[in-house]
Amino acid sequence: MTSFVEVLGLKKDFAVRRGIWQRQVGAVHAVDDVNFQLDRGKTLGLVGESGCGKTTVARMVVQLLRPTQGQVLFKGKDLVSMKGSELREIRPKIQMIFQDPYASLNPRMTVGTLIEEPLIEHTDMSRSDRHERVLELTQVVGLDPSSVERYPHEFSGGQRQRIGVARALALQPELLVCDEPVSALDLSIQAQIINLLEDIQDKFNLTYLFISHDLGIIRHICDTVAVMYLGKIVETGSAQEVYGDPQHPYTEALLASVPVANPTDRHQRKRIILSGEIPSSTMPPSGCNFHTRCPLAEQQCSETSPELRRLSDGRLVACHLV
Repeated sequence: MTSFVEVLGLKKDFAVRRGIWQRQVGAVHAVDDVNFQLDRGKTLGLVGESGCGKTTVARMVVQLLRPTQGQVLFKGKDLVSMKGSELREIRPKIQMIFQDPYASLNPRMTVGTLIEEPLIEHTDMSRSDRHERVLELTQVVGLDPSSVERYPHEFSGGQRQRIGVARALALQPELLVCDEPVSALDLSIQAQIINLLEDIQDKFNLTYLFISHDLGIIRHICDTVAVMYLGKIVETGSAQEVYGDPQHPYTEALLASVPVANPTDRHQRKRIILSGEIPSSTMPPSGCNFHTRCPLAEQQCSETSPELRRLSDGRLVACHLV
């Protein structure tokens, strides 16, 4: 059975240029051989430190960035091989919610125009039908219908993100890519937006690729978790498996860094302190990317890059020692 979304061997290199002639002197290996699957109606959480390549993966899934290598299969069709009108036809089914609600909305356009814009671009709806659809969407995301005549600067950060969600829903998508949609918001507002995303997922049977560095949010909203480090996925499994029994040393260290409110639990939890700095993505280390900081590293870790191997419980882990 074909997965709803399947990412195969995804790579993205950004050229490093210098000099008056802008000659290429190197490359940033932002994403290196990323693979994952996402089933319809489910949520996959992509988690990792800032700069590990999460947003680059998100932008390649929606084809805002073209990969250097690899495939993005949406319902069995490879988006990477599509161009022009063929890609334009499928874009309404894949939408994105951006991280910064302040930067993702045009300040010169009213809220109604912002939500209506994709309808003008991709449908042949009449003006009155578009207006009804805009009013319907504002109500779905919890905004007052009168807000369609106002401008983005008149709203709070949480309200702006609701506008972004309404715009993303305008074309009735099947896949929503959420690139850290609540990281720029206050904690109380984060909870409201997360609840909104869960409600509309149930109502419209949406599939989410949810990107965040907040492990608490990922655990709450996601069915499956993929952990990234320096452009590679190091562990994939159900949220319950990954959080309950992490197998990769980096996943274990990442979970150990989550603040704990209960002092008793805090003292009982094993502390893992990683040494050194994250290596540069222009010159990643040989072998396992994590071996320079891994407290369990052995000789083979610096010589051979581990492949994602399937364990007996079904999860995938890229580690020689597991």
